[in-house]
Amino acid sequence: MDAGVAAVLGAAVGVVGTLGTAMLTYAAARRQARDVGAVEHGHWLRERRHERYLAFLDGLDAWDRALDLIWEPLHEYRSDPIAGRARFLAALEPLQDRCDELTKLQERVSLVGPVGAANAAEETWRSYRVLFDLVHHAVFHEEPYPEEAVAKVLKRNRAVATAFRESSRKIMETPPTPTR
Repeated sequence: MDAGVAAVLGAAVGVVGTLGTAMLTYAAARRQARDVGAVEHGHWLRERRHERYLAFLDGLDAWDRALDLIWEPLHEYRSDPIAGRARFLAALEPLQDRCDELTKLQERVSLVGPVGAANAAEETWRSYRVLFDLVHHAVFHEEPYPEEAVAKVLKRNRAVATAFRESSRKIMETPPTPTR
């Protein structure tokens, strides 16, 4: 092999090596950019989940405060349905507002997920809605107050709210994992 052919072959190997290195560097840079994007999105989503979970829990607290305000008017209503009905219906208005707000907050939790938290929030919202509907229906249709059913739903409300708290805490405490 003469020196000219060896030089050309050496140059060709150098060019192929340089092109191969450039391709590998390009692929690694693309992968790194995609990984950084995925990590940033994961952080963003985690922040949104944190915000939505806290807002939902705040909504449950607001509901509980509004619920506390109906017990005295309810007692009056049960003692004298005719005289106490108007005051009790007025006391139900803030509870209706909290119920509507809880609906929006539950939908926002569902948007950021994951499925476990979304299901827990929906189950919590449904249970709270059942309580409102029970009380509202009895008063609005002038039927006897469903004391046993309300006590049962109140107990369920505590259980499903606790389940949501545990689900959201578990999600927030779990460290993010790289996605590939």
